[in-house]
Amino acid sequence: MSELQRIQVLIQASQHEQLVKLAKTKGQSVSAVIREMIDEGLDQREGKKEAWREALEELTRLRHEIEREHGIITRDFLAEARAEREQDMERVWRGES
Repeated sequence: MSELQRIQVLIQASQHEQLVKLAKTKGQSVSAVIREMIDEGLDQREGKKEAWREALEELTRLRHEIEREHGIITRDFLAEARAEREQDMERVWRGES
């Protein structure tokens, strides 16, 4: 085991009770149970990061595939919608609608 670092963490009484019960069941110290749970949580978090990375890579691959098959749309649909709305508002203001 690598060098251990001392930290102080405040937990709720119910969390402490659960940790003590779990430690007794496993025949380990509360500290060992906490270290194990931290390791599991960090591994799970890293797994989620990897899953997000893989999903992003798949989306990028799909985007490139769609671009190859259909080309790239260069129009600015948001700007077009804003311009159309401004024209509509201008007609309403002039009483043309």
